[in-house]
Formats: sequence, C-alpha cells, structure tokens
Amino acid sequence: MGMGPWTQGIKFLYAKVELADMERTTAALLGLLAVATIVSVAAYPSLPGEMAMHIDVSGDMSNYLPTPIALIVSPLVIAGILIYNMAVPRDQRGRSDMGLLMLAGVLFLVHVGFIFLNV
Repeated sequence: MGMGPWTQGIKFLYAKVELADMERTTAALLGLLAVATIVSVAAYPSLPGEMAMHIDVSGDMSNYLPTPIALIVSPLVIAGILIYNMAVPRDQRGRSDMGLLMLAGVLFLVHVGFIFLNV
C-alpha cells in the first residue's frame, strides 16, 4: 500500500520545517560565536595580563587565567557546539536544539560578564 498525496505532502513539509529549524539554530550559534569573538578582540587591549575567573561570596576575585586563554575558551566551546550541531544528525541529538542554544547562550553571557568584570 503506497503513500497517498496527503501523507507525502505532510512528510515533505515536516522535512522542510526540520531543515529550517536546523538552519535557524546554526545561524544563531554562528551569531553567538561571532559576537563572542568580536567582544574578545575588542576588549583585549584594555584587559589585564591575567583575568579573574572566580568571584567568592565577599566579592574577592581569585583563580586567574592568562588573558589570551580566558578570551579564547568560550568561543572555542561555542564553536564546538556549532560543529556538533552541524555534524550529528538531529535524530541522534534529541528532539530540540533549544538545549544547545541555551547552553551556548549562557556560556556567551558568562564570557561577556567576566570580560566586563575584568576591564
């Protein structure tokens, strides 16, 4: 028993929506990566030689990293999330890309926050 035209049409539309969803996720991740990189490059001249990566309850900064390493870690992780998003088929990743976007978004906000705390 073959598929009727309605079934074929629904499968076609579902495939198009899934592809558009993936392209939006990829575009959003690329945007986060680009902005994180631009912020890092723009802030680099005004940052100290070492950046604080931990702030305790009393507001004291501790656990320092060399500035170049601190500035490149988050964009590299976002790039890894982007590569994962593009390389692994969606059915193996789960139902939604929202988790990837949330992870990259939080990482981006933490990255920018630590840059501004160290300027």
